[in-house]
Amino acid sequence: LLLGDSVGEMVAAYLAGVFSLADAGRLVVARAGEAGPRETVLRETVEQITFSAPSIPMVSAATGKLLDPAEIASPGYWSRPAQAPDGLEDGVRLLRERGVAGFLEVGPDSRLSPAAGDVLAEVDDRGWVTSVLLRDDGDASRAASFLAEAYVNGAPVDWTAVLARSARHG
Repeated sequence: LLLGDSVGEMVAAYLAGVFSLADAGRLVVARAGEAGPRETVLRETVEQITFSAPSIPMVSAATGKLLDPAEIASPGYWSRPAQAPDGLEDGVRLLRERGVAGFLEVGPDSRLSPAAGDVLAEVDDRGWVTSVLLRDDGDASRAASFLAEAYVNGAPVDWTAVLARSARHG
């Protein structure tokens, strides 16, 4: 299950196969900018994108509810301006109720991890959250720390693949 807010929602949709990486990048650019021209650019951009139903269920950080696959794969959904993650806490609760224990934040600011951690602390003590990247700390050692943190919290990590890739690039 995937949960993302704003740009994170586009990343989640890309990971779920809703659209290509190139189209995700176009959406990020189209959603930025001034309010008036942004709607026109966003609508024109969305009209050029090919959407597919997600291969992984997605939860909206705007509403905290599971997204209908047909809705997330429609141009109308992506034509709306980005919404504040008002449903983030409900989304974390929903995912935890469905058995999700680990939450991985992939954004550079670790903005959502503290809020998700607070919700997990309220729900039970079996959930965990970690950030993949931290601003000014996004090198390979941070990625290794992230993987180690995920692993000690119960996430499966293919260390053979990680070490093989490290040996090829390091």
